[in-house]
Amino acid sequence: MPDPRWGGRAVPVEGGVLLVGGEDEAGPSDVVQFFSAQDGSWQERHPLPYPLRDFAVVSFGGQIYIMGGRTAMDSATSKVLIYSPEVDSFCFAPFELPMKMYGMEAQLVGEKVYIFGGLVDSIYIPRGYIVDLNDFSVDSSDLNVERSYFGSALSQQGSDTSIYLTGGLWYDYLSSVERFDPAEQTWSGYFELPEPRAYHVSIIHGDTLMVIGGEIEGQVTSSVLFSVLDGPWYPFPPMFYSRAGLM
Repeated sequence: MPDPRWGGRAVPVEGGVLLVGGEDEAGPSDVVQFFSAQDGSWQERHPLPYPLRDFAVVSFGGQIYIMGGRTAMDSATSKVLIYSPEVDSFCFAPFELPMKMYGMEAQLVGEKVYIFGGLVDSIYIPRGYIVDLNDFSVDSSDLNVERSYFGSALSQQGSDTSIYLTGGLWYDYLSSVERFDPAEQTWSGYFELPEPRAYHVSIIHGDTLMVIGGEIEGQVTSSVLFSVLDGPWYPFPPMFYSRAGLM
């Protein structure tokens, strides 16, 4: 990366990856950069309308929805930005989040955005929210465990769709992992992480759920775990460097 940054988001786009916002030594950042998978170069893109970190993001219809987060002076926002990669421009979405929230996760299933966890005024949010991108209506859903700064991953195996939430913070580090069924609106348990962790990334690769980096009891880690879906956790070769606040 051209500059150290954490607390932003990496979003796959055509031809590479877009790095949006985050925080550097000066505080929340408005920087947007594109990494070209073709030649390995970095290119500057139009900056965010305001510095932003700890937000949630989904891609839909060729556009990127940037939801909530913390701005300069650590003030939270309920605003939603839409970025269009083709024209490199931002606009405000025709809807806002139900509250000024940050530290949450979001996943897109069909045309609905599922938003889980997070904080408002340093208080854990006990509900999840569902935004329908057809009419921008907002509904709420149950949340089994309040949490922030956790990992989430979307699994689509044939006709079965599940969202996995891993670790995070709830006054202390969490080891709990849960699976959410969007069709049934139900939660089920999963094998707990071997150690509580937060500020990590979770991804699905095929039928494997991976948890990468983060903090374990306040210490940044290079460890990587994997689980064949619905099975126990196993160690994976660690990263070269310890990392937390991953994008």
